[in-house]
Amino acid sequence: EEARKIEVVDLQNPLNSCSLPEKFPTKLKRAVGGFTKDGPLLCGGFNSDTDSISNDCFILNNAKFFETEVNLKTARERASAVVLPNGELWIHGGGNFGRLWSSENISLQGSEYGMQLEKIIAGHCSMLINSTTAFISGGYMGFGTSTSETYFVDIHNWKSIKGPYMEEARRDHGCVLFMHNNHNYALVAGGYNPDFLSSTEILDLDSGLMEWTKGK
Repeated sequence: EEARKIEVVDLQNPLNSCSLPEKFPTKLKRAVGGFTKDGPLLCGGFNSDTDSISNDCFILNNAKFFETEVNLKTARERASAVVLPNGELWIHGGGNFGRLWSSENISLQGSEYGMQLEKIIAGHCSMLINSTTAFISGGYMGFGTSTSETYFVDIHNWKSIKGPYMEEARRDHGCVLFMHNNHNYALVAGGYNPDFLSSTEILDLDSGLMEWTKGK
């Protein structure tokens, strides 16, 4: 039952953080989601109730998650996702008894296949860094190896170019965009390669240098 608990974190005031009284409809791990135009939408993952990789999606409404009528075209776990400026969720990569390079754009109005990634990848992390560009870092490349590669993705033309290599290869890590002293930075943290990592790296997206520096 603990695996089905729904928790809400208020980033403006952590004192408002809470656990919702309703449980999640099923036991799920390695799913992805985002705050879309339709509300918090969560898709895919491994469903331990059915012992299968899921193509289901769930929407949060009135403090309760409901299964939607829209499904992923490809069931996937360990994918990554960003909310696009049009409010849709772009879900890419992941695994389904093998790694994937397909992507999908999904909302409650439907799902359609999007661009193919540069490589088959899972366990990567992504973020939207501005209104035209997404950024993908790391991931699992198979045969027990992680990658330090990064990519910038033009979400208007759906083309990608390579970004700077991270100092360390990592998969199943966290990443986030933040602003400090009027500069935009990409931060990656933790992950796995081949053991658990506690390291962080920072990329100044506005400096033009495009070099990662190690953080604390």
